[in-house]
Amino acid sequence: MQAQTVLTLKEAIALGLKNNDNIAISKLNEDIDNMQVYKANVGWAPQLDWNFNFNGSVNNVNQEFFDGRNINRFGRTLAPNTNVIVNYPLYDGGRMKTQLELLREAGKRTNIMTKSIAEQVEDDITITYFAISRQQATLDFLNSLIKYYEERQTITEQRWQIGRGSKLDYLQSQNDLNTQLAAIKGAEIEVKNLKIQLNLLVNRPPDTQFEVEELTQSVELYTFEASLKNAEDNSEDLAMIEQDLTINALRVKEIQLTNKPRIGVFSSFGYSLSNTNAGLILLNQNLGLNGGFSATWNLFDGGNIKKQTEIAKYRSKILFKQRELINQNIKSALSLAFNQWISFKEMLLLEESNKKLAEENLAIAQEKFKLGSSTVLEVNDAQQRYDAAVNRYLTTLYNVKFAALDIERLSR
Repeated sequence: MQAQTVLTLKEAIALGLKNNDNIAISKLNEDIDNMQVYKANVGWAPQLDWNFNFNGSVNNVNQEFFDGRNINRFGRTLAPNTNVIVNYPLYDGGRMKTQLELLREAGKRTNIMTKSIAEQVEDDITITYFAISRQQATLDFLNSLIKYYEERQTITEQRWQIGRGSKLDYLQSQNDLNTQLAAIKGAEIEVKNLKIQLNLLVNRPPDTQFEVEELTQSVELYTFEASLKNAEDNSEDLAMIEQDLTINALRVKEIQLTNKPRIGVFSSFGYSLSNTNAGLILLNQNLGLNGGFSATWNLFDGGNIKKQTEIAKYRSKILFKQRELINQNIKSALSLAFNQWISFKEMLLLEESNKKLAEENLAIAQEKFKLGSSTVLEVNDAQQRYDAAVNRYLTTLYNVKFAALDIERLSR
């Protein structure tokens, strides 16, 4: 059978970040937000419009003049006109500049969201990867332990066949062997399911075969103060709140700037024609250039600007409260992770010692059983003790690693 390729954690994370659709979508949204940052999008550019219209009419004209003239006929009028108009804002109190800054800050916010999604993907891959490693270690242990159950079953069967042992011992041994074989099958299924889950996380076909790296015992050294500082400095949630505060401050500024005067210049070049067969003026044609400036200053708006400013400032208060809550959550989560990391490391030393003792106890019980100086119950008890000791050791070993991963996740 061909050996399966080893997929390292680093390779899995790289694949996941490269192929994740949510990250790709977020990056596209980030590109869209960055594309929105240009002056014309906030009206800070000259605007050139070409207008054209055509009017025509047919009506009965009946006119009498003081000098005795009289017009009474069906008349028609043709009146096409066209012009080119240029408008350019000179001053609006800085509102357009503020709107441009708002668009730029919105792009930065989307960038933070992209980083947050990427970190979540990395966390999901890492947790699943070590879950596979943990379950694979359990499977390897079960496979190593099966030889003791097979040997016990063989001995009890031989003794029963030759009349030197009880059939009950044989049946119990067979039952325990079957239980272990079922546990192995269950562990194999769990490993397979976790590998499918990891393949989906890195966007590979679910049946892609691979092996994971063997976990080495954690030797990282952490300090709470340094980890807390890193967590506060690198938190995407805090960065998002800070970005929202910046955006809200710009919105307050934009609202207040609506009360500033707005000045602009305009110019137009146009042509108009009026042609009629009923009236004093049969033909009227104009071609010319004109220009000027406009100024607008809102003197009273019913208190709308003041009220909208107050509402925006209340949003800032909410954001400040959210920032305090996030800081508290970071500190609480990091404290819990540190407490678990320290506690599990202490437990690991005890469980490692228990595992060695249980293994020695099983070896002695197995040897005594071969020599006929102990019962099957004693061997079964030793096997169960060893099984429980190794399971506790593996659980604690991986608990240490998962607690360390929590510290690293919160600190980065």
